[in-house]
Amino acid sequence: MPSEEITSRTGRGAPKSYILVIRPEPGATDLQNLIVKELQLPVLKSPALTVVSLGTPRVAHSSKDGLVFTSANAVRLCSSDYLSPQPYVFCVGDVTARVAHEKGFTSIHTAENDSQSLIKVITSSFDKTGTLIYLRGMHVSTGLSDYLRSCGYTCKDSIVYKTDMNIGFSQKVLTYIRQKNIRAILSYSERTTQAFLNNARKCHVLESLQNVAFIGFRETNLRPLKKMGRQFKLFCCGQDNQTMLKILKNIEQGGYA
Repeated sequence: MPSEEITSRTGRGAPKSYILVIRPEPGATDLQNLIVKELQLPVLKSPALTVVSLGTPRVAHSSKDGLVFTSANAVRLCSSDYLSPQPYVFCVGDVTARVAHEKGFTSIHTAENDSQSLIKVITSSFDKTGTLIYLRGMHVSTGLSDYLRSCGYTCKDSIVYKTDMNIGFSQKVLTYIRQKNIRAILSYSERTTQAFLNNARKCHVLESLQNVAFIGFRETNLRPLKKMGRQFKLFCCGQDNQTMLKILKNIEQGGYA
């Protein structure tokens, strides 16, 4: 059963509603801490996925080669053998870049949280004589590496982790959903959303989610909800945490009633 944790407003009684974070750890805790720090709102965690390292060995590289990361999990779980010799490192955004720096990488180039920006950073600064190695999860699309190859780059894919779907909810989370005490649900991947909906169906609580706001990091994160044909409240924060915080603040103030 996935772990959970509630952070309540200091000095107040039990809150009437919660924000539910369903992304896998350690991202769930990072997101929870951000919301509590910036908005002082009560947050409940129920990761729909578990990230599993595959122990993938290093792809042979040199200092003129480049590593491509579109998630912090890929950085955390890639082999430390990539640190020597130091390659060029291309990260999709600031969070991934921070984790890359913490791991020990030094030549880090950071995009603006989307694949198009990442492509621009790579094509404007990386020599095609080197090899790009895209370190990713098993369920992540190969679209980025396919596009880079179409631009004339040598690009290899290396799968360093997979995500397993967690089964069910804890009794506490299930109770809050049934009592309609969840105000907003945050998902950072399409697979996360699908795993959550699978559990909601099995536990017969889909009807209790009708007035819940679903916030996706990208539009594709909301695709499983749109396919259902139900009138969910759907929002996209455009891969930007500040926009996500603004949406949550408006929801808290009744702006999207």
